[in-house]
Amino acid sequence: MRPNPITRHISWECYAIAFEDVGISRNDLTSPWDALYFDKGASQAASKGNCFGMCLEAIYAWKNKSLYYKPLAQFDWSDRPMQKEINIKCMYQMGEEVLSWLLVGISSGSTHNPIEVFDEARRLFTRENPPIIWVSKTLARLEKSHYLLPYHFQIKGNIATIKVYDPNISSEEFENRESRNESGGMEISINIARNEFIYTGADGDTYRGDRWRGARLYYVPWNIVDSLQHVPTPMGMLWESIDVILGGDSVETVSLTNTSGNNLDIRKLKKGESPRNKFVPFSMGDSESNPELLMRLRRGKTSNFTHKVKGRKNGKMTYASRQDFSEYILETSIIKDEQMTIRTKSLGSTRQQIKCMPQKAKIINLTYFVRHGKGDDVTKFTFKNLSVSKEKGLKFNLKPGFEGIDLVGLNNKSSATMEVVSRIGGKRIKKQFKLQGYTGARITPTSFAADNKLTVSHIRTVNGAIRGRTVLLDQ
Repeated sequence: MRPNPITRHISWECYAIAFEDVGISRNDLTSPWDALYFDKGASQAASKGNCFGMCLEAIYAWKNKSLYYKPLAQFDWSDRPMQKEINIKCMYQMGEEVLSWLLVGISSGSTHNPIEVFDEARRLFTRENPPIIWVSKTLARLEKSHYLLPYHFQIKGNIATIKVYDPNISSEEFENRESRNESGGMEISINIARNEFIYTGADGDTYRGDRWRGARLYYVPWNIVDSLQHVPTPMGMLWESIDVILGGDSVETVSLTNTSGNNLDIRKLKKGESPRNKFVPFSMGDSESNPELLMRLRRGKTSNFTHKVKGRKNGKMTYASRQDFSEYILETSIIKDEQMTIRTKSLGSTRQQIKCMPQKAKIINLTYFVRHGKGDDVTKFTFKNLSVSKEKGLKFNLKPGFEGIDLVGLNNKSSATMEVVSRIGGKRIKKQFKLQGYTGARITPTSFAADNKLTVSHIRTVNGAIRGRTVLLDQ
């Protein structure tokens, strides 16, 4: 098998096999988050190589759980079933189980501690719970990262060594290196006194880091990846983490702060500062040009933060977040270096407020999905052509279920519309309404399913008092 082969785009079929909660047939209405997660990241999991999939499939072969027997090097990458199996395993790195494990390691500071990683990885290996080793050039898994398969641990004097299989070299080259007993070959070397590690990969890349500086080192145990994964959601995560996706390749984070202006971005930690309660970026597809999945371990039941982004290039900005049974997607155009600020207050409560503040007047589309319990019943609200000014911005509260939707900052002369598509009890309903003449609107969607009418109230502030009602007819 050739070293670390690339798969530009992994199929939805592989996605559905790798993730237990994804249906074999794509449905953007009933599973919009699954579709977005696939489009913006999971499908690109092997765009820089299948290193995670190769390491994991090798462990499956060791455990006699693979369709292929060891060593995997005897098989050729031209074997399509083999490609598919490794692509499926490569997608596991995008699952909530793996991301939760890495998030805890990064937030607790364990990725800063090479000696701890050596001890824990060795303990797992000797107890037949073999880990996959993760190395990254940065504090978080944002830029260059790589996965390795350890097979031997040893300590000699002040140096701890982890010998690894590196997917970036062929089996022939690996055997040649072993037979020559090359110093500094495929091994991670840890200086115990300095708590510093160094690894030079087969491609010449060197990873070097210590307690607070440079590259990061961690591990993913077998028991985290010995079964199908799940799409990351706050409900599935321990400690109620927050998910934010920056879609496409058009935007990047400028800053993430709390209400006092203090940094919440783990990439901007000062030396000695705790990584706890910071957002961790996970690169979708392992490339700087791909979108970020930003996650953190939340303190308390609600959350407040301000996220400023800017255009990386001219294109389309997609910003999405999911909480419990609901999710929203905000879309607009953006140009290079143009900034946009999203301020979130009391996220996770019925009184939440989200304010989108553009650098200039913009047309924004906002889509809100509500799940009715844990089944397939879902309603999608799509607001199109929302004209938003730089001065007022757009404020909204997307309440759970049918409790209502508040929108403030609208241009009352715009041609904004709202489309409602619902599937409840197997029955599909689709209706469309005009939203002209409103600067602030509270939408009460409880009656639209029964007739062609929709009640909209005039409001001045999000969660504020009602100042009159209007009944809209289906267009």
